[in-house]
Order: sequence, then structure tokens, then C-alpha cells
Amino acid sequence: MLRTILVPALVAGTLALLAAAQAHGYGACHTGSTYVSPSGGVQHTGSTTASGPYGSYSGSHTSSYSGGGSSGGGSVSHSGSATASGPYGTASYSGSTTRAYSPTTYGGYSAAGTASYSGSVARYPN
Repeated sequence: MLRTILVPALVAGTLALLAAAQAHGYGACHTGSTYVSPSGGVQHTGSTTASGPYGSYSGSHTSSYSGGGSSGGGSVSHSGSATASGPYGTASYSGSTTRAYSPTTYGGYSAAGTASYSGSVARYPN
């Protein structure tokens, strides 16, 4: 009885594997870490990479915060970049921002900072 069920099952499994379409492999990885200093500063970094049959992606970012201690001010910064590529072209992006905060006379905060961004796209001919 076992032989009558096992043999057709093995034949069906083998035929299914032989008739299957091409398998596409892919993979992805994300890493990140956060550090907090004794003085209250925080820094975080992260990156992601992915690859598949139709292209790839890679991106990363860094953020940091530093407090002003008893004065109440501080600064914040962030930077990041990303690149993607595929059969029809590539694209990339990068940007960064920085802000500084300081207390004002009446309990508010004033902020000043800079920001910069850039990007590019390259298309492959058909």
C-alpha cells in the first residue's frame, strides 16, 4: 500500500520541480545602531541594502542630537543618501540638514540651520 502511494507522489514532485519557472534570488539586509552618551547626546546610524533580479538598492542615514545642558539649547543634524539601479538606469539622492536651537528671553526657542539636497538620474538607452 505504501509503495502505491509513495511512487506516484515522488514522480509528481519531480515533475513539478522540472516544470517550475526559473527561480529569482533576492536578498536584503538592514543594520542600525543607536548610542546615547552620558551627557544626553544621541547618535543613530542605519543602512539598508537590497538586491534582486531586476536591480539593487542601497541607502544609509545618520542622525545626531546634542543637548545644551543647563542652558537648554542644542543642535540636531541628519544626513542620508540612497542609490538605486535597475535595467533602465540609476538614480541617487543625498541630503543633509543641521539645526541649532537656543532659548530666548521669554521661554521660547529660536532655531537656525542649513539644508542641502542633491539628486541625479541616468537612463540607459533602449
